[in-house]
Amino acid sequence: MRLTKSIRSAFVRSAMNDVPTIDYEEQIRNLLVNDVIDQMPPEVLTAYKKYPHVFTKTGEYYHRVGYVYLPCEGIKPRPEATAKAEELIEKMVEQRKAKSDLMDKLEATALSVSTRKALVALLPEFEKYLPKEDEPSGRQLPAIANLVAEFTKAGWPKEQATA
Repeated sequence: MRLTKSIRSAFVRSAMNDVPTIDYEEQIRNLLVNDVIDQMPPEVLTAYKKYPHVFTKTGEYYHRVGYVYLPCEGIKPRPEATAKAEELIEKMVEQRKAKSDLMDKLEATALSVSTRKALVALLPEFEKYLPKEDEPSGRQLPAIANLVAEFTKAGWPKEQATA
C-alpha cells in the first residue's frame, strides 16, 4: 500500500497521542488559584465557598501559559507561588520542545519511504499505528453517502428552491 499524505499524518498523530504528557498548564493554574484562595480573609473565603460564581474572576497573564483567572479581585499570588509557576512553565516548554522534536523525527521517517511495507521495516514497533494492508485507500471510498439527497434537502439547486 502506498503511503498518502493523509495516511502519514494519521500515523504520526496516532503515535504521538500515545506519548505521555504532563498537564503543566493545569498544575500552574491550580497552584496560582489555590495560592490566592489561601490568602483570602476567612469571611471572604466562606462567601467564596458558598457562592464561587459571584466572585469576579480577574485574568492575570502568564507568559507561555495565557490568562489565569484568579478568584478574588485585589489578591495576587505570592512570590513563592509565582516562582514555582515559572519552574513549571520551564518544564512545560521543555516537554513541548521534546514532543515537537519527536514528532519531527517521526514525520521525517514517514516521509523517507513511500509504502507501508517499507515504513514497517524501518519501524516495526509502530505498525499498530498504520492501517492494515487490506484496507481500501481513501480514493476508492465515496466522500459521503447520499450526497445528492443532502444537497437537495439543503435547497439545491437554487432555481428549485425559489419555485
